[in-house]
Amino acid sequence: MDTRPQRIASPRLISLLLGLFSALLLLALRLNPLLDAKLTELEAATYDFRIQTRPTRPLPSSIMLVGLTDFDLDFWHRAIDIRSHHFRLLQTLANLGVGSVLFDIVFLDEITPEQVAAFEGAESVSADIYHGDDDLAFQMALTPTYLPYVFYINQRYPDWEMIRSRRELVDESWFLPCDDSMGGEFGPGYEASEIKVPSPSLVESAQGLGHINVIQDSDGVVRRIPLLILYRHPTRGVGLYPSIALRLALDQLGVDIHDLRVRFGEAIEFESGDPPVTTRIPINTHGEMLINFREGATFTEGRSFSSETIIRIGDQLMRSMALPPDQRPQRFEVYGHTVDRDAFRDATVLVGDIAVASTDIRATAIDRALPMITVHANVISSILRRDFITETPHWAESALTILMGLLAGFLFGRIGYIRSFLAGGLLFAGWAGITWAALAWFNLWLPLMMPVFALGIVGFLVLLYHLVLVDKRRGQIRAAFEAYTSPEVVDEILQNLDDPALWGAKRRITTLFVDIRGFTTLTEKTPPELVVEILNHYYQIVVDALRRHGGIPNKFIGDEVMALFNAPRSIENSEEAACRAAIDIQLSIARLNAERLRPEMGREIAVGIGVNTGEAIVGIVGRERIEYTALGDDVNVASRLQGQARPGQVLIGQSTHEALERTAPEFLETAVVQVRLIPEIILKGLTRRFDVYELCYARDE
Repeated sequence: MDTRPQRIASPRLISLLLGLFSALLLLALRLNPLLDAKLTELEAATYDFRIQTRPTRPLPSSIMLVGLTDFDLDFWHRAIDIRSHHFRLLQTLANLGVGSVLFDIVFLDEITPEQVAAFEGAESVSADIYHGDDDLAFQMALTPTYLPYVFYINQRYPDWEMIRSRRELVDESWFLPCDDSMGGEFGPGYEASEIKVPSPSLVESAQGLGHINVIQDSDGVVRRIPLLILYRHPTRGVGLYPSIALRLALDQLGVDIHDLRVRFGEAIEFESGDPPVTTRIPINTHGEMLINFREGATFTEGRSFSSETIIRIGDQLMRSMALPPDQRPQRFEVYGHTVDRDAFRDATVLVGDIAVASTDIRATAIDRALPMITVHANVISSILRRDFITETPHWAESALTILMGLLAGFLFGRIGYIRSFLAGGLLFAGWAGITWAALAWFNLWLPLMMPVFALGIVGFLVLLYHLVLVDKRRGQIRAAFEAYTSPEVVDEILQNLDDPALWGAKRRITTLFVDIRGFTTLTEKTPPELVVEILNHYYQIVVDALRRHGGIPNKFIGDEVMALFNAPRSIENSEEAACRAAIDIQLSIARLNAERLRPEMGREIAVGIGVNTGEAIVGIVGRERIEYTALGDDVNVASRLQGQARPGQVLIGQSTHEALERTAPEFLETAVVQVRLIPEIILKGLTRRFDVYELCYARDE
């Protein structure tokens, strides 16, 4: 039968392993597509919160928005009204001196002069103003205008005849040829199945074209935009087609699309400026850029004009041209807006649908209802400012999750599970603050949820481990010590349960044994209740004296008490401490006899004490019954010295005496009257002879 002491597995090591297990468990959950999607959505929700609460940085004042509002829709009744409205809007913007115009509207229908003629005599005056798409195309040629087209990625557009004819409008200036080196590890990003191109006459007059596809995440929120989409044109070959925002930004920076260096899963790179500066746009494996939303509703609502307002400003501007130059107004008042004459000069004006009932309003990271034209404004701003958000790669999330699990396990295993709740809260708050600051100040998206989940699981498992295993064992150890050891010492033992020295290690200690002389005779002549009372006084005296001098009562065997000095808690000069405790006990017993036992009971007791110093194996032993004890020859010598001591006598071993001479000469000179050598005695049960010393102390009269 194995009787070796059953050591408690190190709580610190177990907590560390639980931390690692928790992190690996979370990473394993990522392998399940459903759970992976939920974890991704939770992380994305925290990202949205960080985007919404970080300090604002307004979009450049050179980017302006003209929205097609519900107010504008009230003026539109037929296709010619809509196209005429856009014509007048573009004409006004040209007169205001804008730098470029981007339409987030696909001009799919073609308005011909013949169609316009059909409107003659109608109530609308559109036919008198607009004479077909050639008018709009001519105006686009005068004002740099960017038009969108739309890709169908997972479906096909049903109007095959129009699709076949218009896709022939695509030329090599629209796209960047695709080769295998761009694909990265996972191949090129989104691949379109079909393209929907605007009216031919408008395409020819546009400054540039780009797609306006915006793809929502699985939770329906727009956080990214595909800057490049792969399309296999029947005659032009395979190419990467830019978003309209990227196309406009490249033109403003003077960069040809064919000069882009693309690596899906890494970045789009190009040089611009003089001297050339490299711009690196981080993209994922789908060619998507994280949209750095600097403004949302504040831009849409606070810095936009309805298209009808702009047209009315144009009317006032045209009337003012008949006035002398010095009388022309510098500001225009329209529908409650005061607009400076030069407010739009050289500006980049984005035109899009912002009506309440628009299908082009979606949930985004910064606002839950945002027109997509504002998305393009933020993308243009990011590229021009080189203001991009970098998302940490998947391996970094895994590393941070494991690191948080190990850190939590490391801390929780050292501070106890009660204080672990506070530490866990601080870790959560600290990491949340770090991730917020990283995004707010460094444009870095650090993962929050996976490390936090690891923290929570570690906390739960450590708590469970402590409640089920460790606390039960700690309770047994506490019960074995606290009845006769100070709470401070018990706490120190429990805090160091994973210290190998606590479970059996060689250590130099001083052992003290004390026993009542003639105890058997005393019990024969004394009523049991008085014996119990005498023992209580005796034990109290011994325990109090030991505590005063740093000793720990180790065993109570009948009337015998075994005590340890320098274990489990280290103390200096354990030999002196044990000898002072021995004299303290003898003097206290003498006072007990004089003050209580003789006057009240007609009885008295006397004790013999043995003290010895040396190496011993010290530690916790036992399985069902826990004990902390010391084993070794020098411990046995102390016990035999106690057996040899006469009533009132304190005997110490040679090793203890030698240590006192080295470390406590003052004690030998002042605390004892004499140290008497008793040479060459044979102790009971031992074969060799020992030099023994008696501490002769001053006894109370």
